[in-house]
Amino acid sequence: MDIYKEAFLKMARENRKEALLNISKYEAKIKAQAIRLGIDPETYYQSMLLNPVPELYMKQPKTQNITETIAKNYIESQLPDCIVEILPKRSSQSLYVVLGRICSYNEVAGMSTRAKSIDMLITYRNYRLYVNHKYIHESGGAQDNQFRDMREFIDAALLNNYTAAEKIIFVALTDGDYFTKPAKRQILEALPQKENVWICNVYELVKKLNTL
Repeated sequence: MDIYKEAFLKMARENRKEALLNISKYEAKIKAQAIRLGIDPETYYQSMLLNPVPELYMKQPKTQNITETIAKNYIESQLPDCIVEILPKRSSQSLYVVLGRICSYNEVAGMSTRAKSIDMLITYRNYRLYVNHKYIHESGGAQDNQFRDMREFIDAALLNNYTAAEKIIFVALTDGDYFTKPAKRQILEALPQKENVWICNVYELVKKLNTL
């Protein structure tokens, strides 16, 4: 089972249905697409009204930033007592890790050291887990940049000095086919180990949480 692919397929079906029923809402997008193709916008739009092909203009699930929500829903469905909070980006409620320390948005504002964002906060059995989440399915330059960003989060997390009594865990949540490639697995497996720094996918995370 791949919870992400299942969710993408379900959303694609819903988006297609919505795009068929409300094609006029996509008029500007369809006409812009025609201009890029070198086709008369009005002619193209009228042809789409007569024979709609929603796949050409509907919203694509992979561009809708839903992977964190998919992970949250899965974790909470498997562990009902687990609370998963998706943190906002670049706001007063944002959290970061800097040289192993958890910092607020205001704290990192004046820092010269690069801060790595925390995407989710998981609370479970008195533990607090600070999660950086990446879902990477395909290979490419942009995906390699995301992998580099994850590596930097792990490097920062490994510098932490939190004690076991503080019950703080950093999680590099590595989902998607990209992370299963031998070269990427080798890089991640070669990193230093620390008891409160977990590198795992969402299924492994649920298993680890059950051991707490």
